[in-house]
Amino acid sequence: MKALPVCVLLTLASVCAAQLYEPMSAPFATWVDNGKPVARIVTDDFSGGTVQPAEMLNRYIERIAGAPLPVVDTPEGDAPTVYLGPTCGLARLEDRPDLGTEGFAIISDGSDLIISGTGRLGTLYGVCAFLEEFLGVRWFWDDPLGEHVPTVSTLRVGQIRNVQRPDFRYRWIGRNDWALFHRMNVSTNQPEEFQTKWFVHTFLRLVPPERYVAEHPEYYAMRGGVRADPTDRQKCVQLCTSNPEVAEAAARTIDEILEAEPSIDMISVDPEDAQNFCQCDACRALDEPGAPYARQNSRRLVLFYNRVAELVAEKHPDLLTKSIAYHTYVAPPEDPTLRLHDNVVIQFCRFEGHDHPLFDPGNPKNREFHDYYLGWRKIAKNIIFYEYYYKVSWLHLPWPIVHTLREELPYLRDTGLMGIATQYTRNFATHGLGYYVAAKLLWNADLDVDALVEDYYQTAFAEAATPMERYYERLERAAEESGLNLAGQRPYPEIVMLFTPELMRDLDSAVAEAENLARDPQAKARVEFVAKGLAYTHLFVDYLRTIAQVHAKLPATPWRGSVTKEMKDETDRLAGPKAEAIRAFLKDPANHPAVGGINGYFDVALKPSSALGAWVDPVRRRGNTGLTKTDWLQDNPQNLSETLPGGISLWVYGNDLDFVGGQPEHTILIRRRDGGETVFGHVGTAEQPGDGANRAYVITGIKPEQFADGKLQLVVTNDPGGPFASHFYGFYVLPELTAATSDFATSKIQNDLDWVRGKSLGFTEMQFDGLRSYDGDRADITITIEGASK
Repeated sequence: MKALPVCVLLTLASVCAAQLYEPMSAPFATWVDNGKPVARIVTDDFSGGTVQPAEMLNRYIERIAGAPLPVVDTPEGDAPTVYLGPTCGLARLEDRPDLGTEGFAIISDGSDLIISGTGRLGTLYGVCAFLEEFLGVRWFWDDPLGEHVPTVSTLRVGQIRNVQRPDFRYRWIGRNDWALFHRMNVSTNQPEEFQTKWFVHTFLRLVPPERYVAEHPEYYAMRGGVRADPTDRQKCVQLCTSNPEVAEAAARTIDEILEAEPSIDMISVDPEDAQNFCQCDACRALDEPGAPYARQNSRRLVLFYNRVAELVAEKHPDLLTKSIAYHTYVAPPEDPTLRLHDNVVIQFCRFEGHDHPLFDPGNPKNREFHDYYLGWRKIAKNIIFYEYYYKVSWLHLPWPIVHTLREELPYLRDTGLMGIATQYTRNFATHGLGYYVAAKLLWNADLDVDALVEDYYQTAFAEAATPMERYYERLERAAEESGLNLAGQRPYPEIVMLFTPELMRDLDSAVAEAENLARDPQAKARVEFVAKGLAYTHLFVDYLRTIAQVHAKLPATPWRGSVTKEMKDETDRLAGPKAEAIRAFLKDPANHPAVGGINGYFDVALKPSSALGAWVDPVRRRGNTGLTKTDWLQDNPQNLSETLPGGISLWVYGNDLDFVGGQPEHTILIRRRDGGETVFGHVGTAEQPGDGANRAYVITGIKPEQFADGKLQLVVTNDPGGPFASHFYGFYVLPELTAATSDFATSKIQNDLDWVRGKSLGFTEMQFDGLRSYDGDRADITITIEGASK
């Protein structure tokens, strides 16, 4: 970029940025004149860290004006002086501002300028803010192409009084210098930052099996009546959190870590990434009876978090222990006596609904998450969010969330949120704007987002700003209007539904116009950079549309579909070459960091038959909340007989109901009138295993006297040693039919479900995802008997 004439830099920083940042005012002092330094720097003697404030300031002063400023111990003469740090800087002021622990001041003192925090890190924040807000430097994304540094022949600096403090105590977006430039306080590589030990899922680090399992197998979760083997890390075995010795072992590990790393501010005390929690009597006794999925394990974990925190506080009263709220413990316990200790931080996972702000009542999933958040707010002093400003399951595709961030982060600041830690990777063509806006709002939630994004378009894309604004705003509007609850773990249909042919044509048009208009070399390169992300999106959306065409052939049952071998083969044949083209694109270094690399989510996504099997229609999922015969009869009245047939059978329909190790995976028991249980049958056969498929099994021999008060009470077990999880979709009580083999029942449920419902004496159907059954689980099923159809 050619050097600009005198004072153009001032115009760039204070006029082009519109109302984004406060402008400097007269009088102005010359810092560099035609490549020769005039001003000088005096700095406190800082130690530690990867960069010093004077070094950071000079790195950019030299690039802006052609010469660094000399660093001196004692200034002589009347040349302008830049004072960096509290001792040499803030001490000069009679009225010293309150900076807190991480704030900073940029204050003119005549022709001199003071930039200072309360220490080295705050002073670095002040230097970064000065470069950005007053000299026009920008760090759009973490790559040289994402950096904008204007140049001038003469650098003049006017009068400034600017004092800032962060709106959130905990700020973690990005890493290294980019994070530092945006005043994050985690992962900046600076010793004074908020030191966090581990991110998540740490139970087995705190109570390591190699240290304890030989002598204390009881420290680990009981599943199906036996203690699980924690040495198989892929099974993510949980701890037996009711055992007081387990809390003591975890606290002992933390004590040992703090001896070696005394600067740690917060340490993770988090369950492993699975829902196979301990089933021993002592752990079950801590749970709330009948708790829904979202709080099944919340109470036991809150008690454990508190006990570990108590023990840790005995030696380390200032240390925070961070514990996640996620899946079966994402909702707070209902026990009104419970409150988290003040040294516990809850890390709340809001893992869906990013197309609307958390508090938006129009989004059903967000209504749930918002209620959970407010519930935790009542019992926890400290809450941080585990965020998804990069949703790894979204597979590096454009993630337009600015419309959500602009409303949500001010609200979270106002409700006392401690901070944000987000998933992040180097995929800036598709996620760069979201990272940038989120980082800015974590520091100042009141920042004018309209001015911020306008500055982004104008500064990053120059002559191409207008079509690039249209590109980004079109994505935002599509997400906001989609109603798709973005995004789940296998969001393949949502991707196809969001990136419609019409949207893709609009994006193509905007980028083509931008490529034609861009003249500035950097702006042109940035447009081409974004175009790589769009090219990748085309590849992936076309691939998923091919799979969608095969998926459309599945029977339209209310649950997840079950694909045949023929359908899998067809999908692999049609979509396989397209999957390889995506792999090649992701592996090409020329496309990094426009899009990210291949991660574990691509193992399923880029295996066409696996993606077909994981395909979940979001409309059908929302539409199925479960059904009983009683409910069905309201829309489908029948003449029913109170006389029951002599032979009665049970049809059980589900997914992945296996036969492994020479035995069926599931046992069905009937609960007797006296409260006891009788084994009735098993699900899964050697001849017809349900491995990975949707299948029905028929069990005959139910007697009318086994009904209690017009109901059939069943207990379904997932016997130990089977695969990780199964899904039950429906239980149907029918008269025994001569032709009712398992194949017949499967075909009828998949192709003529209302026939099955009509023939049933009673049935219970689960919601779209079914009843999840993990190894060792037991579940109660109640079927109300309405009678036989005449």
